[in-house]
This record gives sequence, structure tokens and C-alpha cells, in this order.
Amino acid sequence: MNRTFLLLAAVLLTAAPATAATLEDARAAYGLFDVNRAETLYREVAADPKASAKDRAAASRELARIAWLADADATKAAAILAASLPGDPDPCPAAQLRLRILNELSPTAPLPADAAALADKCVATDPGVALEGVRRFQLSAMQAPDRVRVAKDGLANLAALPEDARLTTQGTALQLALGLLAGDASAAIAGWRDWFWLKAGEGAPSAIGFDPAKVTATFTRGLAATSDPVAAFDLADLLVRAGFYRDARGYAERQGLAKVGGPRWQRLAVYFDFRDAIDREILAHDRLYARKGATEEEAYEKRLTAIVEGAAAKIDPKGKPMEVLGAAFGLFGTEPGRTNGVAGIHLGHVIVDEKQHTAQDGREGDIRFILLDNMVHNSFSGWLQDGGGQPGGWAVDGATIVQVRQPYRTGIDTWTRAVVPGPAREKLLAEIETQRPTDRVIAVAAGKEAAFLPGVRNRLRLAGLDGLAAQVRGRLKPGEDFAGAFRGAYWDTMVAYSITAHEGRHVLDQASYTGDCTLGNAELEYRAKLSEIRFATSPRLAFASIFSPLLGGTSGHGIANKRLIEEIVAWMAVNRGAVAAYDPAQTALEQLDRLTDAQLVAITTALDRAAITGPPCPAR
Repeated sequence: MNRTFLLLAAVLLTAAPATAATLEDARAAYGLFDVNRAETLYREVAADPKASAKDRAAASRELARIAWLADADATKAAAILAASLPGDPDPCPAAQLRLRILNELSPTAPLPADAAALADKCVATDPGVALEGVRRFQLSAMQAPDRVRVAKDGLANLAALPEDARLTTQGTALQLALGLLAGDASAAIAGWRDWFWLKAGEGAPSAIGFDPAKVTATFTRGLAATSDPVAAFDLADLLVRAGFYRDARGYAERQGLAKVGGPRWQRLAVYFDFRDAIDREILAHDRLYARKGATEEEAYEKRLTAIVEGAAAKIDPKGKPMEVLGAAFGLFGTEPGRTNGVAGIHLGHVIVDEKQHTAQDGREGDIRFILLDNMVHNSFSGWLQDGGGQPGGWAVDGATIVQVRQPYRTGIDTWTRAVVPGPAREKLLAEIETQRPTDRVIAVAAGKEAAFLPGVRNRLRLAGLDGLAAQVRGRLKPGEDFAGAFRGAYWDTMVAYSITAHEGRHVLDQASYTGDCTLGNAELEYRAKLSEIRFATSPRLAFASIFSPLLGGTSGHGIANKRLIEEIVAWMAVNRGAVAAYDPAQTALEQLDRLTDAQLVAITTALDRAAITGPPCPAR
């Protein structure tokens, strides 16, 4: 089974041949799943004295990642990073990767001499370095006889980090895990609430399958010094439903739930055994595919199917496997199949399952929105890119949209640091300035055609987020933290334009245009993107998601993106006087970020009117 997935504004492009390998060549090969070729190119770049120090260090970092991920050779990977870090002009990404690898080798072994200094240096721009240091306490506590003391030390170290670091995906996960290990209900609850961005009065996400009003009591009773088996099972079940597999398993082991036995343990054991089996199967396949390609895809699909069906049969032999696992553990996903030609599965834990109502220009409709968190797996590409290339979601049918939280959440973590004064913002602004010459070359070569300019997209996104940050600051109540409020607002804004507006427009158009007047995919996507901008609370932020490398080609998204951007550029060319600080020495494409929110809404509204008042049966 092949699948089409929602895009995260990324596209894989083959690089043109060059006399010397470049970092872009290597990344392109890796993005096309040619790991062996990418490794060769990365080695050439890392050894090329003519390459910049930044590119050589980045190539070494990716060589280490390949050794660690594809070959399971953590020792080799750590050695590569140890050799490249001293000459790395931007050492934070490599420092974080090195600590991840060293933690896997031994969380109790002494750290390199420069680890503490790098953690301090990077905390404002790349807090993952310091958080990996905290993670050592978590991993050590899991093995230590004095578990509680080690976990409490970890909580103290986490509390000493800046608020933004604590509220990242990794920071909140560590807060929850260390709270559980320390038997500290208050700490665990804080991690739980921050992980899900819960607001006052909310105990759990809406679709987690657990009474939100009982969450606090469940943590408190489950972590009490004299916790009874019923309370322990309640907490273990809650952690499983939310997808905190390793935390749930460790907690169940510490509570001796296997010895208690009974139906509740039997159900937990099904989930733990299922995760053991499918995690092991997926990792073995992905490592094999990384090095040898498609050698056993059909057999692998059958093994995945057997694991899913076997787990479901232990609970309800007569039920449909995915539905059984959903009812028992909150799981939802695809059947095993192919994504971008590679076999795999997309499976995670449901935290939102709701009907979203959309009303646009006198038409109304509903979509079902499912949000998945704590994925069991989300494609080979997601694993190969170390989490960076995973799909952001998919459509089940015309009115059901599934979104994966993690890819979007990672971006939110990064951009939250960029909307406040400090090193992260300064680093981004400096990077944007270095992108201007490249943008210029690309824009001039493109002429009147649309082309992707990375600096322009960064400026668009930052402008949109600065506006959103101002709104959040204006709404903050005494005692509320900005970082947490901004993350929630950013997420709500993205869902509103990418799901409610965009996918809602699909539902409306598919209901309105039927039979001989059915709209083609490219036209559907074009109109949905118009709605994204028109109905967004931050139109520039919505436009930044559309202005991506996916321009033209044969996909509906690419065709629609190119058409819309060229129409906006054409408007700017004839309305220069309306665009603030318009520079006639530059192309309009280079100045897309000069458009205001109001202008973007006005332009797309006019384009939308032209689209819907055109021929009764638009070209398909």
C-alpha cells in the first residue's frame, strides 16, 4: 500500500554533479535514502581543505550519525565527534549528538572535559546539550540502587536550567520521567502538564481515554510511599494511554505489577510485549534498508502485520486489530505498507479526536481531526533523519485528517527561542543576513517564475511569529509564563490555518463541486491555500508554510504553491507603491516579507473571488 502524506514544507532534490563534493550533495543523497553514497560524499567534504570549517564539521557530524543510527557503532560515532568538535565553529549540534551517544554507551561514565563548558555555551541556542546532561541522571537512576536520590539530583539540575529549556519537548519529558523515578507526584504532574501544554482546569488531553478530573489523584496515589496495586495499575494505564512506554514499563517493574498479575497486568503485558516486538523489528529493518536498500520489503510488511494482529488477538480475537489496539491502548495509525517506496508503519497515541467546524464565505462543514503523540514509529525517513524527516500527518478520507504532533512541536521549540531577545534570536538574524546573497542569485536566475528563497521564508516566519508573540504578551495574566503561553498559541494558530481552514476548504469544495464539475487536485490545493492565508490569525505565518521548496513539479501542492506565489509576486510588481520600503533594485520575490498581514489577506481574497466566480466547471 502506498500513501500520500501531508507535507512539512520539505522536498528532496537531487544535486547537480560537481567537481568536488559539497555538503548539499551529501544531504541530497541522504535525503534520497542513499546512505552509502551520502557517507562517501560526507567523507570527501570532511577531508576537503577547500571546504569551509563549518561544512567540514557538519559533514563529520553526519558521519557520526550514520555510524550511530545505521551501523549501531556508538564507539565509532563518539570518536568521530571527539575529533571534529575542537574545530567546529558551531559546536552545539555536535555536542548534543555526542552526549546522546555517550549516554547510550554509559550514562555513568565520566563526561569529556569540555562537556560542561559546551552545555553552558549552548544553553540559550541549543538547550539539548544541557538537557542531555540531565538525561544522564534519568538513565543512571533507572540502574542505581539509590534511585530516588539520583532522580532528585536530576530534578534539581533540570530546575537550574532556563525556563525555555525546561519547557522544550525533551525538558518536559525529563521532568515527568524524573518525577516518576523520584516518587515525586508534584514533579511528575508538572512534567505531564507541560508536555501537553495543559491550561488551568485541564487534567489531560481530550481523547486520552482517561477521566481528566482524576489525573492528579492518579499520580498522587500511584507515587505514594504505600501505593496499593489498584493505584499503581491506574497510573501505569494512564502512562500507556499517553504513550510514555518506557516510563510506564519502568514504573510497572518498580511496583512489581507482574507479580500482582491478574487481568490488568495481562493487558499491560500485551502492550509491553507488543512494543518490544515491533520496536525490535522496525529497528532491524531500518538499519538493513539504510545499507542494502529494499531487500525484504514484502516479508517485513508481513512480519509487522503479524505483530499487530498477534497483539490484538490476545485482547479480542474477533475484533479488527487496529480498532482493538485503539480501544485498549489509545493507538491509531496505518496498516503496514509503503511510504515513499519503503515499507513501514505510522502508529501513535491519540490525544485529540474531535470534530472541527469550518465556516467560509457562507458555506459550512465539518472535519474529524485526530492528533497523535508519542509515535511508536513514523516511517523510515523519520528514523533516518533522526526525527527530522518524519511525515506531519495524512488524510484517512475526505473528511478525516490525522496530524502528528512531534514534527511541529520541534519547530515550535526552536522558534520560541527566536521571538525573545537573546543569543538564539541574534543567531537567527545573522543567519538570515547570510542568506540574502544566495536569495539574490536564485531570484535573478528565476526571472518571473517562483523560486524558493530560504532567507525570505525565514523573514516571513519571523515576522509572523513576532506578531503572534506581541498578541501573547498582550494577553498574559500575572504569573503566567510567556514561553508556555507562546507555545500553545503557536500550535493553535497552526492548527487553525493548516487544518481548520485548509482541510476545511477541501471538505467544502468537494461537497460543492461534484460530477463533471469536480475540482482537480491542484485546484483543490490552490483554493485551500487561499483559505489558509485568508482565515489565519497570522497570515504571514501561514504564507511562510506555503512558501517552501515544493514549487511546481507534478504534485497538487507544488503546482498550487507555484501558482499562488507567482500571482502574489505579480501583484507586487504592479503595486510597488503600496508595499512599504519596496526596493526597485530587487526582485519582488526577494521582498515577499515586506507584505503586511492585511495585504496578504486582501490579495488572496481577490484571488479567491476570481477562482470561485470563474467557469462553472474549472479546469481539472
